[in-house]
Amino acid sequence: MTKVIQQHYVPQMILRRFTGGDGMMDVIERATGRAWRSAPEGVACERYYNAVRTEQGELDTQAIEKRLGEIESNAEPILQKLLEGTSISGEERSKVALFITAQDFRSPRRRQEFADLALAVEHNGLSSSLPTSIEHYKQLVIAASESRSSFDPSKPRVDDRLKVEEDGTVSVAREDAVRALAAAGTFAPVVADMDWVLLKAPDGKRFVISDSPVQLYEDLGGLPKHTGAAYWRESSKVTFPLTPSVYLIAAHATGLLRPNRLRRRDGTSSDWRFLNDLQLRSCYRQLYATEATAGLKERCAKLPKLLNSLSFMPTTEDGLPVPVKVRRK
Repeated sequence: MTKVIQQHYVPQMILRRFTGGDGMMDVIERATGRAWRSAPEGVACERYYNAVRTEQGELDTQAIEKRLGEIESNAEPILQKLLEGTSISGEERSKVALFITAQDFRSPRRRQEFADLALAVEHNGLSSSLPTSIEHYKQLVIAASESRSSFDPSKPRVDDRLKVEEDGTVSVAREDAVRALAAAGTFAPVVADMDWVLLKAPDGKRFVISDSPVQLYEDLGGLPKHTGAAYWRESSKVTFPLTPSVYLIAAHATGLLRPNRLRRRDGTSSDWRFLNDLQLRSCYRQLYATEATAGLKERCAKLPKLLNSLSFMPTTEDGLPVPVKVRRK
């Protein structure tokens, strides 16, 4: 197997679908609205992004990357069938569901949230004030952990304890964040059992995609209040832009509707604005578009500072969230 150094957190096979005729895409920086053209291989990646240390203390740069490659390879031809209007089997549906949840947990935003969760648990312990959804999420992640079945986040080991960098930033072990990927296997069956809708963009409109493209929200009207992972909630929806013209939306079956349905429908301008807004507000650092408009750049530049969406994070004396970053080893 070729040693992969620049490891993508959004697969190139998805990013390529958002390129123009020249094979390039517009990259828009969240903080400034600055935009430039790039090929998919040059964005949404980081050197050894999926590297982890083994129990023997050795750095393994390829194991997780290889597994993600297998998940992508299994899903790619099935996604193509969906886009072509072909029906898929239950087994194929499960492979796509695993691809979606793996994409969620490999994203920089979700990885950072997992690191923040570990920080919050160490600061606050397992208090009754923690939202039930977060408690449930934490337990599922721990249960799904590949090699840390004995890990108790309320009693961190010595090498898991928080460290304060010279600049005052709190950091947690990077491998703990990476192991959140194991949760994908726990949540994939939930997504496979949902009803799926392939939403077509209105004529003349294009969907955009961000560096954290899988977004969960609760269908309570308007943009959601982020409260952590919500795969199991009946009101939750899972969204993922597949191309500039097709969006996949998964929702729990309700009432007399039978589960596992796959429908296709034309989206409205309201759908298009909402879903693009969801990507825009949820991007961690960058947004990607076939072609960036001046309005899109302007909206990125006006986005508020990215704050942690987990409300129980510890705060400084000034009431600001304690900054957290993933330690690079």
